[in-house]
Amino acid sequence: MGDGSYVMLHSEIIASLQERAKINVLVFDNGGFQVIDNLQVAQGIERFGNEWRQRDRASGRLTGPFLPIDFAANGESYGARGFRAKTVEEFRAAIQGALAEKRTTVIDAKVTAKSMTHGYGSWWRVGTAEVSQNPAVEKAAQEIREESAKARAY
Repeated sequence: MGDGSYVMLHSEIIASLQERAKINVLVFDNGGFQVIDNLQVAQGIERFGNEWRQRDRASGRLTGPFLPIDFAANGESYGARGFRAKTVEEFRAAIQGALAEKRTTVIDAKVTAKSMTHGYGSWWRVGTAEVSQNPAVEKAAQEIREESAKARAY
């Protein structure tokens, strides 16, 4: 799962430990809700709050360095076994270690922000302003209307 999903759903680790039902959680840490950030930008909206960055003191904006979150340590704080991977070799070792472990595991796999596939091979219908003084937002609203017209009615 992505790091954003993990932050919303990590309590399932507790349930797995309570029930002694091992799960392997693989967290792809790319610095926040990057998919949502991409959707936001695609709608002509300026980036805001989806990347987990420190606030830049000079500008007051969330454009500073990415937060150094240790998801493996978070899993360990619940009682799971944590693994960390920043390279392909570390990733392979983490997978092997997680498969061999008897209890729930959390693998913190660091990936490059913005390295996911753009376009996602499909179209996402998202809420977009219909009226704006921003031409990029109006263009996105027009694209939503065009794509919605192509969608099959159920």
